[in-house]
Amino acid sequence: IQVTDGLELQLIFDPTIGDILKSVGKGDLLVGLDQDNMITIFGEYVIEKGDYLFTMGNLINKKFVLTPGGNISWNGSPYEANIDVSAIYSLRTQLGDLYPDLANKHTKIPVECIMHLKEQLANPTVTFNIEFPSLDLQTRSSLQSFLSTPDDINKQIFSLLLLNNFYTLDNTDNWRDAGRQAGVTTLTELMSNQVSNWLSQISHYFDVGFASLP
Repeated sequence: IQVTDGLELQLIFDPTIGDILKSVGKGDLLVGLDQDNMITIFGEYVIEKGDYLFTMGNLINKKFVLTPGGNISWNGSPYEANIDVSAIYSLRTQLGDLYPDLANKHTKIPVECIMHLKEQLANPTVTFNIEFPSLDLQTRSSLQSFLSTPDDINKQIFSLLLLNNFYTLDNTDNWRDAGRQAGVTTLTELMSNQVSNWLSQISHYFDVGFASLP
């Protein structure tokens, strides 16, 4: 099968979550059927463009743009594909909540929330990065000191997607408002429950399909 950019790939994670990855790309796939009616797939599908719609209840509904060059590959079993995909959600926000001593801390700048999906397609490893594309290297390095652990990054990603700004203790009132909407009562409960649920539920189930584009 020669997959061209006239086909749209849809990767549907658990429908109860609402996450859908849509892309167009290219690839050559060798599909086999043996005497026992067992299907095999070999080959790689490379993403050219697309998006990933991430939702979390009534709190978050954000569209990440896929980075060209990501891929899904098969080496036999159609159920054991590997994925290596990145996607970016871009926004503008101020840095004062993250770095209070920064000059011009109330000026809004571009910020990129980057999601990486890797390893097994059926149960991908999900990690995040935060980038500051308009800042100089020295300032970016200073900001990364506040994002030194995966836990730091996950909490800031959740805050950026939910509140459109970085999280600090000064945001307690905002988090309480968000917590009431989510049915929780404390910042700790909101962060620990929602972030861990997000990372775990994203990969419980998936489905893949191709559709012809007009």
